[in-house]
Amino acid sequence: MKENGTFYGIGVGPGDPELITVKALKTIKSCPVIAAPRTANGDMVALNIVWKAGILTESKKILAMDFTMDKDPAKRIENYRINAEAAAKYLEQGQDVAMVTLGDVSLYSTVHYIANELTPRSYNTVMIPGVPSFSAAAAALRIPLAEMDEPVHIIPSVRNNHDDDLDLPGTKVLMKAGRHLHRTLDELDRRGLLDVTSLAVNCGIDDEILIKNLGDNEPLPDKTGYFTTIIVKG
Repeated sequence: MKENGTFYGIGVGPGDPELITVKALKTIKSCPVIAAPRTANGDMVALNIVWKAGILTESKKILAMDFTMDKDPAKRIENYRINAEAAAKYLEQGQDVAMVTLGDVSLYSTVHYIANELTPRSYNTVMIPGVPSFSAAAAALRIPLAEMDEPVHIIPSVRNNHDDDLDLPGTKVLMKAGRHLHRTLDELDRRGLLDVTSLAVNCGIDDEILIKNLGDNEPLPDKTGYFTTIIVKG
């Protein structure tokens, strides 16, 4: 009887293909099936990063995964099950599947939803970490995320407000900040924190924007989106 294939969750970093780890590259090369999330408009951002790395060939099977953002948990769980079933079809044939995801597999990633569906069914799952966007942004901005015994707090900006978040000691990393950028900046301005706040938009991608000190009143980009990160130093 043929053994099942292995499901690999692979973080490919924030955008720069040179930030894909050696282990990730080797695993992607070895897997015949590459799964990748697809947005509502058909973009497959994580897959595009891999294409730029020049390691994909026409022989690879590309498995697009569409994820719902429905607020109903039951609908989301059903969506994860459907995507897991699509991967399982290849695993049952003994083919390894590499699911690529932006940044790191452990931070706001869809990979674990699929792995959590597959693991109880005795499929082998392996997670390969990647460079998270805020680490790449801090390096590009040439600022430390933490020094000595400073804590670092990772906060999704989809939260309704940051009143309590901004009271936390140490560095605050506000991820996915694009839709709420102006509301967040107004709050930072009210607290007198703009001079210790940096902004990164599309870090590692062609239209990257980096602002080290928002207190300098540099013009903000006309359009920001999901790939916007705010770093507030303590």
